[in-house]
Amino acid sequence: MNTTEWILMIIGLLIVLVLAGFGTFFLILYNRNNREKNRIQEFTTTANLTIDHTIGEKLDKYISDNLTEYLVLNIHILENNQYINEELETEIREGFTTYISDRLSPIFMQQLSMYYNIDNIHQVIGNKIYIAITNYVAAMNAPEDDGRDIIRNLPDYTDMKNSAGDNLTYLDPSINF
Repeated sequence: MNTTEWILMIIGLLIVLVLAGFGTFFLILYNRNNREKNRIQEFTTTANLTIDHTIGEKLDKYISDNLTEYLVLNIHILENNQYINEELETEIREGFTTYISDRLSPIFMQQLSMYYNIDNIHQVIGNKIYIAITNYVAAMNAPEDDGRDIIRNLPDYTDMKNSAGDNLTYLDPSINF
């Protein structure tokens, strides 16, 4: 190869390298621009979300409603209004915790994460379940003349007009969750 061919080959190689450099530069700018757009969109989405300050009450109602449903569906656990000992309480709590965790929707969890620390949501739910079961057990183990016989206060599902169960009180209203 003569010198002219070498010079043309080097010039061609330099042109290819310059074009590759420009291409890389524009790809970097494009990616950076897209990341900024995504951050702005994410911020806008987050800024437009309103925090529902009644989410704690909704969680309490959700747990209360599901506890009643769980107890009705598992009525065999409490035969003849028996005294609930520690082992039975643990069985109810574990079963109900599984029942709740299987039913919580991702959207409800997202709403909870807007109000509660996302790392502690499961602990908050677990504490509320613990309190609900403890209140239920205390009411069940109270003397019968106390007027807090919860099993007798459960609704008759054969005569229910509203299948969603709206405005029905399943548990003793004196129990606060």
